[in-house]
Amino acid sequence: MIIGENEGWFELIRVSSNIDLVEVILSRKFDAVGHVFTLQMTIEPYQIVVCSYTGVHFIQMKSDDKTLTMQLFLCDLSYETEQFVNRVIEYDNDKFLAVSWDNNKFIFIDHKQENIVNILTHTMPEKFNIRCWGMAKVADFDIVKCPFVMTRDNTGFVLVNVKTIKAYQLALSPISANLFGHGDILRIAKGEAGKMRLITVIQINDTERA
Repeated sequence: MIIGENEGWFELIRVSSNIDLVEVILSRKFDAVGHVFTLQMTIEPYQIVVCSYTGVHFIQMKSDDKTLTMQLFLCDLSYETEQFVNRVIEYDNDKFLAVSWDNNKFIFIDHKQENIVNILTHTMPEKFNIRCWGMAKVADFDIVKCPFVMTRDNTGFVLVNVKTIKAYQLALSPISANLFGHGDILRIAKGEAGKMRLITVIQINDTERA
């Protein structure tokens, strides 16, 4: 298990099968990485994508067979380093869709090409304080036949076609409550008869309760 912390600290933790033993086997700080907001493994083996206060970073995990130890290496290339990027999803091998805090842009990253290949404006371009609280691929996602990623932000639900680079406002469901510490609030699962099930947060009208 790997954990990202404040000020670019990362810890690799070993947990026993019965959870009796929890041991920190590696602790490493990267000065180029700000506070870590989220991290996840990528399709590429032993690669981690990190969302932080200093943009999107990539970390490679490597093992030493001689010493039976693990090491972490920070990729030299980062993206949107002057933005607080709080959500990212890998929609194809080494291709990512990212969003930053209080912004109205969808950022398309091709890490294999080492480049930001597209920047797509939100369906509400007049709003500059978009806060994405969740992002997930649709249940039947297919990069050719069904290339859609859904986002849940403070305006509602947006459907992004990652193949044609277009966005559609699926539904309005505004949230004014601050959900900063609630993690990802969007889950998508395949339901019966080909239907898609959503698990998310809805704000009660005229209140700050969500």
